[in-house]
Amino acid sequence: MVKAVIFDFDGTFADIAPVVYKIVNDLARKYGYDRFEDYEEALELVKSKGTKRFIIENLGLNLFKLPSFVRDLKNEIYIRSEKDGKLFEGLEKFLEKLSNDYTIGILTSNSKDVVEFLLGDSKKHVKFIYPECSFFKKHKHMKKLLKQRKLKREDVVYVGDEARDIKASRKAKIKVIGVSWGYNAKDLLKKEKPDAIVDSFDELYSTIKKFN
Repeated sequence: MVKAVIFDFDGTFADIAPVVYKIVNDLARKYGYDRFEDYEEALELVKSKGTKRFIIENLGLNLFKLPSFVRDLKNEIYIRSEKDGKLFEGLEKFLEKLSNDYTIGILTSNSKDVVEFLLGDSKKHVKFIYPECSFFKKHKHMKKLLKQRKLKREDVVYVGDEARDIKASRKAKIKVIGVSWGYNAKDLLKKEKPDAIVDSFDELYSTIKKFN
């Protein structure tokens, strides 16, 4: 029986894609890649390839530059997403309804201050926030979070918008739902075989209920 639902934040609760697009272009000179002139084209590349593959193939960054780039990207996201990020429509109502039956948590690479700021009044429905986790070692943070909160794997479902969220959940041996409105295309999510993929907050709510 699912007792706790843990969510990714960027791309699942909040739309910060325009923010990331601007940051990637601003970092182009430092890391020696070409700026992107078309937002929709850049977003489609990320959706179809996934974050890591996009960085390596389209930005041309090798594994030695990757940690530095990710660190700079995260730092800028912290600074800018409070101003330019926004919640997806329907989130507030969804959280209010879900909180009646489940413990809600957030595990994210973003900062706690940004998450709380963007959530606004809706943060009252969130029991805990586990912030600033690694982009590519999320499963380790999941395991640590379960231990800290004394949660059993079988009592938890994770919800995220990227293939790496599904991969991390599989490594942590917890149930996982992919959402189609985030930063990875539905076909990319399907390849990782989540327990479910949903297209709206209403469908997400009903899917979580079905686990019980």
